[in-house]
Amino acid sequence: MNIAIVDDRREDRERLAQVLKSYAARCGHVLQTDAFSSGEELTATAFAGRYDLIFLDVYLGAGMTGVQTAEQIRWRDEEVLLVFLTTSNEHQAEAIHWHVYDYLNKDRMEEKVEALLNRILRRRPEKREKTLSFTTDKIPVSIPYDRLVCLTADRNYLMIRDADGCEYRARMTFSSIVEELGKDSRFLQVLRGVIVNMDYLMDITGGTCTLKGNIHLPVNKRNASRLERAWTSYTFEKIRRQSREEKDDAP
Repeated sequence: MNIAIVDDRREDRERLAQVLKSYAARCGHVLQTDAFSSGEELTATAFAGRYDLIFLDVYLGAGMTGVQTAEQIRWRDEEVLLVFLTTSNEHQAEAIHWHVYDYLNKDRMEEKVEALLNRILRRRPEKREKTLSFTTDKIPVSIPYDRLVCLTADRNYLMIRDADGCEYRARMTFSSIVEELGKDSRFLQVLRGVIVNMDYLMDITGGTCTLKGNIHLPVNKRNASRLERAWTSYTFEKIRRQSREEKDDAP
């Protein structure tokens, strides 16, 4: 499991890192930990998709607050588990809004971490994410499905955009990619030659779909209502699935 710690107090970062190290050694888990002294330091990196869990201090020093950092994290990564590090519960409303998984009281950190990690590891068993493999400029590339944002046909080539904003040109037919990705509920063909990952979809209006990263792609206007219903249905099912998982994790 890859973990980030965001806290402006060095002693608190080191304390939590040591707690995590002790837990990993005692329980036989592999925990890779990175530490950041501010929200800006974290968000300046290509963190999206890199971490399974982010511990985030609510009361960061100068610069972005913990809540503002949570907003930036959620804008780029909807799946990562966020845990607020705090000494009070006054930010519960913001925690709900930004889908914070839990609060961790700094005064009782050691006794809470083990229970928290046990719950998370039960909820998130290791699984192998499907990947799209191709060659571009004679270099082999493999991108996990959950990092694919959109794919568009370009004659005998395919333009592939990932969550880090990188774009690749691969010699692949669009029909072959539709056959492969069409088996995954995340992907929606919005136009002939255009397929998008609905986890990154933000809006479908006026014959255009908007994706995270300020990407705008055309959609089939005649099928706009059907496409919007498909996106809405997918989103609600995703919310229901997450709700069921959270209930299963509840003590």
